[in-house]
Amino acid sequence: MTPEEYEEKRRRLEADAVDAKKAYIRAKSVYDGICEEMRNLRIDWNEQQRNQTESEAKGELTVSSQAAQVLERAIRALGGTWDTRRSVTALRDTGLGDGELRAQEKSARQALRDLKAAGVIVKVDPNSATYRLVTEE
Repeated sequence: MTPEEYEEKRRRLEADAVDAKKAYIRAKSVYDGICEEMRNLRIDWNEQQRNQTESEAKGELTVSSQAAQVLERAIRALGGTWDTRRSVTALRDTGLGDGELRAQEKSARQALRDLKAAGVIVKVDPNSATYRLVTEE
């Protein structure tokens, strides 16, 4: 190996080392950011679970699905009786009614069942899936 070859190889290795160090620093920064996000997620989850447990202990009912939450707002705003067809229409109008009609109906029925389980609505007729707000007569 000549002195020129040595110098060329040394410069190339030094440049590679600088690039590798920069890549390492960037990767470490990304890793630290992910660890911080995971930590915050754990904290948020634990807080949410604690709040939900406190709400349930106070007797407050919680509705978990987005469709049920949207449907609850519609039922409270519009009142009256609610069946699967009306629920599908309300969910579709709020942007939650994508897909096949059968899938929309299934989602609407589940949301109605969730609201019934949460004590928000009651069945009008035991032989049909028609509901009304608990406070309505």
